[in-house]
Amino acid sequence: MGEGELYINERPVGRVLIQRIGPSWSHGQFLPDQEFATFAPIFRRWSLLMHADGNYERLSEAAGASLRQAELAIDGLDAKLHLPSRNEWVNCAQLNIDGSMIEWKSF
Repeated sequence: MGEGELYINERPVGRVLIQRIGPSWSHGQFLPDQEFATFAPIFRRWSLLMHADGNYERLSEAAGASLRQAELAIDGLDAKLHLPSRNEWVNCAQLNIDGSMIEWKSF
């Protein structure tokens, strides 16, 4: 479907192999570069908390509070996706990176 370049706080942090662009959420595969190392701990924490209590079990109160803190940290980042084939910038209202999976919701 195409490729993009992810920027966080005005810094290029990796390539995105786009698999689906939807009206709400879009997703693809994330290929980080060395610049992503600065932001990786935030997303790693989010990912660990998302999977903390099992896939289908309700999160404990403590895990839920920690997850909210991680999501607030991610939401505080300025994330944009550059799509060179369209010469377009997409502002990410929400961004999730879980291993090599990336999903974003645009404004």
